[in-house]
Amino acid sequence: MIRLPAEWEPQQQVLLTWPHKYSAWRGQLPEIDKFYVQATNIISQFQYITLIAYDKEHQQHIKKQIKDEYSHNIKITCIQTNDTWIRDYGPITVYNNQNPMLLNFNFNGWGSKFPANLDNLVNTQLIKKKQPHKDFSLILEGGSIDSNGDGELLTTESCLLTNTRNKNHTKEKLEIFFKENLGIKKTHWLQNTTMLGDDTDGHIDMFARFVNKKTIVYAKSHHPNDPNAIALNKLEQQLTLLRNSQGEQFNLIPLPQPQAIMWNQQPLPVSYINFLLINQAVLVPTYNVSQDKTILEQFQTIFPQKKIYGIDSSILIRHGGSIHCASMNLF
Repeated sequence: MIRLPAEWEPQQQVLLTWPHKYSAWRGQLPEIDKFYVQATNIISQFQYITLIAYDKEHQQHIKKQIKDEYSHNIKITCIQTNDTWIRDYGPITVYNNQNPMLLNFNFNGWGSKFPANLDNLVNTQLIKKKQPHKDFSLILEGGSIDSNGDGELLTTESCLLTNTRNKNHTKEKLEIFFKENLGIKKTHWLQNTTMLGDDTDGHIDMFARFVNKKTIVYAKSHHPNDPNAIALNKLEQQLTLLRNSQGEQFNLIPLPQPQAIMWNQQPLPVSYINFLLINQAVLVPTYNVSQDKTILEQFQTIFPQKKIYGIDSSILIRHGGSIHCASMNLF
């Protein structure tokens, strides 16, 4: 039996791709380095973490920055990449009769918007030959799906049905694929989920996520001038209509949308929904705005048994993603 786990389940490790001088981060490396140092230091306290460096020189650069205290939990491997968003090109874990198996999907730079030739080859270098795995020609980004671990899947039409990814795949074809290869009983499709400044065509991990089998947190607009207010209001309306495989309504927890942030006169797709769940902790993106303090308190209520860490993602969001986008959990 195939099953796609929920992200709160026990994990083996987390993957991070460290930004390098050949990527879009080349003009902001000292600032983005600080973010990755902080993320690495937090995650390595609780579990193994693999950092992907571009080459040996980059590997040495990373080694000089991370703490020795938890270095026994940190591995640095050299694989050339285009960009840092490993959530979307990293391997997706499923359980096959309770044994973990890694799935390798195609990645084309969010519908050929950005170069992805190197990113698309990462999994073939990461996955060991003896490790159970399966390759697919389907284009599927990790940030575009979210599982409750019990056969329920959240996703968006605006991303998965775009012609620049899987042109000949209908909703019905994808649902059959998810059932056969991810063990999904019911796929919940959300419509009109796009934010200004978002290059992913509406990844679900910016809008709504499961926090337990029957509960979904979602982005809710509270600002009259929020440019994403219409889309977020439609999101809320759709979530109230969702029913699980047993016909039950989900518990819904709204998380206030951060106030709008601009960069180079362009709006950024900020969201608190892009949090990272790890063993015994949650990394919550913050943006140096007034809502940060309240949101961290709210996360502690949602996850009372976990440590809550706010991680300043102001630099990361300049390129359209946050901590969940920049990481991949392996189970």
